[in-house]
Amino acid sequence: MWLLLQFAVVLVGAFHAVASFFFFSRGRFAAVWAASWTTATLLTVLVPENTFGMVCFWVAVLLWNVWWMSLRPAGDRDWAPDVARQCTGTLAGEVLTMHDVRNFAWRSDEDFTERWETRSYDLGQLATLDLFASYWMGPSIAHLIVSFGFGAQGQLAFSIEIRRERGESWSNWAGFFKVYELVTVAADERDVVRVRTGVRGEDVYRYRIETSPQFLRRLLTAYVDDCNDLARRPRFYHTLSTNCTTQIVRLVRASGQRLPFGWGMIASGHAAAYLHRKGILGARLPFARVRADAAISARARAVDDDPEFSLRIRESLEAQTQ
Repeated sequence: MWLLLQFAVVLVGAFHAVASFFFFSRGRFAAVWAASWTTATLLTVLVPENTFGMVCFWVAVLLWNVWWMSLRPAGDRDWAPDVARQCTGTLAGEVLTMHDVRNFAWRSDEDFTERWETRSYDLGQLATLDLFASYWMGPSIAHLIVSFGFGAQGQLAFSIEIRRERGESWSNWAGFFKVYELVTVAADERDVVRVRTGVRGEDVYRYRIETSPQFLRRLLTAYVDDCNDLARRPRFYHTLSTNCTTQIVRLVRASGQRLPFGWGMIASGHAAAYLHRKGILGARLPFARVRADAAISARARAVDDDPEFSLRIRESLEAQTQ
């Protein structure tokens, strides 16, 4: 029995050391907290029959977790400029008005001109839905962006991201431990796509989603409702359960599209292949062909900041589908 308790102490202590290190990494005391949990764990298991130490350890675990459960996401930190505003929207009849649409002019990750705009769209012109997959860390991890097409009125893209504080860096591991909040950025494609193809040199693909006009409207409404809710009630980002992929899946399901669980819901780099298997994109062609046609990075870099960016990056594929 004592050995089982010691084994549990080692597991729980190690987890709390890691969690405290990443949680406090935004400050200056991450190493101190991690070292404290490590020391408490070692003292508890290495001192023979240390009943008093065992009781103190589990009381500390209890108090820590009560405090941890009390943590709430914030909406009023000193945010990094590109995620400083959570977009909101209003639907009035056939008109959608989006507030705080990001349309930055990017020259580098540190050099940009900030532009936040209010834009209106005629829902009667809503015609297309595209999924962008931007690869930045190997073939299994991609950032996903959903873009609604309104014909001559242009594209409205939604990017679900971590909401970093000013000067804060991204860590995949820290994303497990309530370090970041969540934000949905509504943006012009010349901002949110171009910054990835041009400034960051990521490998980006654009896939046309095959769906009905009714689903398109339901999904757009779900996005707008979710943006408004997120503005009222902030949420934590979580690397595994609350990220750019799982939130898209949640909104798609809420809009009435059945999506059985699949590997592409976890490994976002495989999301397009998953949707192809389900017949939602490019079902008439092999996925290798669909993926090759979807590659836009070289074209986007050539187009650069052309005002017709969204049209130009689609020219090749549109010609093939006519």
